Amino acid sequence: MDVWEYFEQRDREVAEQSAAWDSDFGSPYSEEQGSNGQRGRIFGRVVLSERAFLAVNEAVEIRGSGVTRLEYAYYLVYDEAQLWGEERDPTHTPAVHQHDRDHNRYPSSVISFKAALTKAWATIGAEDDLREAEPRDVDSN
Repeated sequence: MDVWEYFEQRDREVAEQSAAWDSDFGSPYSEEQGSNGQRGRIFGRVVLSERAFLAVNEAVEIRGSGVTRLEYAYYLVYDEAQLWGEERDPTHTPAVHQHDRDHNRYPSSVISFKAALTKAWATIGAEDDLREAEPRDVDSN
């Protein structure tokens, strides 16, 4: 396996979740120079709707026949506001943590890319429901 096979897996997962990479940013994939396909990075946006995207940043390394995400960050942005984030960053304590709307950090469990996408869809569904239920100003004239 090399990073390009891993990147193809990400493409399949995005398509399976009825989403797409934001083409305005070009390819989200890059192989680390001189790594012979063993290290790479994903940096881009997965478009979920006109109002929401999942910002994705992963540093990966092939180890044997598997892939290790050395670090990752998945941030859900809805109507230009960050709703949550999931991170693995070895420079932070704890390394695996999540962020709330105010970017406060809390301990978390490791989350897969696919699980982050599923969580993003559930969150924007709930946000859409909340915003539709908000009272609207109605002109009585």
